[in-house]
Amino acid sequence: MKKIIAWLLVIMMAVGVLSGFGGTALASAENAAPTKFKLMYTVWVGSAPLFIAQEKGFFEKYGIAPELVLNEDESQTAALLVSGSVQAESCVVDKVVSDFASGTNEKIGFIFDESSGGDGVIAAAEIQSVEDLAGKKVGIDTSSTEFFFLYTILADHNMTMADLDIVDIDSASAGAAFITGNLDAAVVWEPWLTNASQREGGHILVSSAEYPRVIMDSLVVSSSFYEAHPEAVTALRNAWSDAVDYYLANPEEGIQIMADGLELTVQDMEEMIPGVTVLGNKENEEFFDENNEDSIYALVQTMADFWISQGVADEGLDVSGLVIRP
Repeated sequence: MKKIIAWLLVIMMAVGVLSGFGGTALASAENAAPTKFKLMYTVWVGSAPLFIAQEKGFFEKYGIAPELVLNEDESQTAALLVSGSVQAESCVVDKVVSDFASGTNEKIGFIFDESSGGDGVIAAAEIQSVEDLAGKKVGIDTSSTEFFFLYTILADHNMTMADLDIVDIDSASAGAAFITGNLDAAVVWEPWLTNASQREGGHILVSSAEYPRVIMDSLVVSSSFYEAHPEAVTALRNAWSDAVDYYLANPEEGIQIMADGLELTVQDMEEMIPGVTVLGNKENEEFFDENNEDSIYALVQTMADFWISQGVADEGLDVSGLVIRP
């Protein structure tokens, strides 16, 4: 796998300066109690710098005190936000749009990271192009972000899901079934991309490195929390940027902190890191600029159109209020 330097090169290109999108820091919190809230996360390297922010006091610096709560059951996140049990989460954008379409009153504050090689389609030796997937048995978790990812790939090649023999199966099972020869292809994430070669002729047909700005993790807050504490989103964004900057200056320590936070080994972290690109303030500022063709607003509209086509959302779904505008 790529070494630590690969991560440094990726993140150096992606991280913005604090003077950009993040705006000014919160007013001094010396005389005010920090804003407390619960922030859900999953075991994913893209949001791991949150643990650096926690350990190095960056949350406290900006007057917030988020409690980081592990939740691997994505089916429960919307209900937890609606109930007020938690106030924020790290969530892939396409699921945010799906939840919003289902009535979850939430908002996207900023982007943590994007997959840049950590997801992909693995295929048998005889499948050498996306077009070769036609009629083939393809394993995919249709409830995961891989579904929108596959949709994007197929649309780019003038194909639809109907052209494939879709097998609805979770990612780990899809990867294993591909290795044993029970699937012609599978849409998976690491470590199954690397493991594809365990099957003779198995290879990565296409990865998220070729489709930037498709699989992205965002900071999501409930609308009620945002209305009560709009400054907390700015504070969290600034603490996040401080954490990324700290990692750049102290990569070995940063990896250890992130590994400990996610309860992974350092080796696990080093293998996962090259598959993601972290967005700092500068990149978020550009991505949240409506004048850019590939802005966050264009992305959520594309995702809304996708969920409408799948019958998940009603025609005319208005996502204009989903994104917090800087």
